[in-house]
Amino acid sequence: MGLLSIQILNAISYSLLLALIASGLVIVFGIMKLVNFAHGSFYMIGAYIGFLIYQVTGSFILALILAPIIVAVIGIVFQKLISIKLKENDELKYILLTFGLALVIENAVNMIWGNDTHIVQPPEFLSGVIPIFGFDYPVYRIFVTVISLITCILIYLLISKTTFGIKIKASTEDGEMATALGINVKKTGMIVFGLGIGLAGFAGIMSAPYLSISPQMGMNIIIHLFIIIVIGGMGSLSGAIIASFILGFVEIIGGVFFPNLSIIIIYLVMFSILMVNKDGIAKFFKRELI
Repeated sequence: MGLLSIQILNAISYSLLLALIASGLVIVFGIMKLVNFAHGSFYMIGAYIGFLIYQVTGSFILALILAPIIVAVIGIVFQKLISIKLKENDELKYILLTFGLALVIENAVNMIWGNDTHIVQPPEFLSGVIPIFGFDYPVYRIFVTVISLITCILIYLLISKTTFGIKIKASTEDGEMATALGINVKKTGMIVFGLGIGLAGFAGIMSAPYLSISPQMGMNIIIHLFIIIVIGGMGSLSGAIIASFILGFVEIIGGVFFPNLSIIIIYLVMFSILMVNKDGIAKFFKRELI
């Protein structure tokens, strides 16, 4: 029973980390209606930049603060550049461009840091273990769980309870009407894109001492993210969070008890949900972002 309890804690921690990464992709899609295949790569960049800052300064907290900001700025610059080149609603070219960007970023990281997997040690104040259910449980995983939960709650409140959230919803539902009401839709989209990319970068440095880092981590996570988006429903933040828990629990608990079937189970779950409703779990929520 104790072992199962520990695995449940692991599943909760991993699910919240997935939800944190996926939330950035969801809010970007929600307002811009564009699928960013490079989202996982920005998650990887956050991990590597944070790792570099941590190595140079010795401060993990500084890495947690600076890495998402740097990644967000890179994301905004990228978005400004491609918005010049692409016409509005040119989804196919955007997908191809971001997929190509993901490959470029992966190869660039490979050239700079090498193809090795880097094990990042948590800072001293977050290292060690504490006894839970008769087992030693890593303090850093508890930290990831708490910070990811708080961040997801703050994102949800930002979208659903603030004036800026109202502007996001208005821009999402009817961009022309929002513009007529004085909302700068393009500026709102730029801020949202930066926020979404910054969340990916934040999750990247958060995951570094938890999952380790490698040049393949961006491509690996993007597969998980699209499973989450499909199950949760495109543009539904609530659906994405629930889908993250479904994927996290199947992967962690299933990996322990059914190691050869866990990946099959998640695809069966995805198929079953889509058979019931093509909008996924978003069927039970408002479609746009919440």
